[in-house]
Amino acid sequence: MELNYNLGFEIDGVPIPNPSSHGGTISALDLQAERDATGLLHRDYVATKQPFWLQYNCLPWSAAHNIIRLVADKEEFNVRFRSLKTNSYVTLRAYAGANIEYTVLQAFDGAWSEALVSFKLSIIEF
Repeated sequence: MELNYNLGFEIDGVPIPNPSSHGGTISALDLQAERDATGLLHRDYVATKQPFWLQYNCLPWSAAHNIIRLVADKEEFNVRFRSLKTNSYVTLRAYAGANIEYTVLQAFDGAWSEALVSFKLSIIEF
């Protein structure tokens, strides 16, 4: 299986393969927000954050391992991706979601080099 890297995702400067799919959220963060008696919202806006996820389906074992080792057990890392908000590549200081759930397919008779892995990686901006 030939991997494609043309979407430009990187973790700590290391290119990672294109995901099968990806998506995210553009989230406005408020220090506090409350409505007055007329229903008007008063916000104390702090920042906009862009958490996102990468979904990999049937990635070769070695490629999956190479991605996971870039984020597992790290308090933080830099991730590069193309932002829907800015329509440009951005690099964010981020951390991985608490759980990385994965499924291993075709690991017959311990042939790990032929195993395929599917997983979803959540990337959360600091």
